Amino acid sequence: MAAFSAHKMYKDRLDSRCKECVSEQAKIRRELKKVAPDMPERCECCGNKSHKTLVLDHCHETNQFRGWICEACNTGIGKLGDDFTGVWLAAMYLSRFDEKLLQERQV
Repeated sequence: MAAFSAHKMYKDRLDSRCKECVSEQAKIRRELKKVAPDMPERCECCGNKSHKTLVLDHCHETNQFRGWICEACNTGIGKLGDDFTGVWLAAMYLSRFDEKLLQERQV
């Protein structure tokens, strides 16, 4: 248990990542921030102006910087698998219920 930090969002109150992995991810983010472009005013994903600071988004496989996005977009992308396929499948699912698209199909 000492290998895992406390985390209030999990039922067992422990982070799902070991302390070493958390430390390694923090190091990667610090290095990326050194070479990342300046943070824009708006989320590069949804375009909304964030009421909080934008977060650095990066590919977890290549560790390459992708952009500055709001926490909601970062969480959503992560929960959809952190890849295009997951986001695309969600978009295709939602398109089945989009009123504008449904009306266009009936014409």
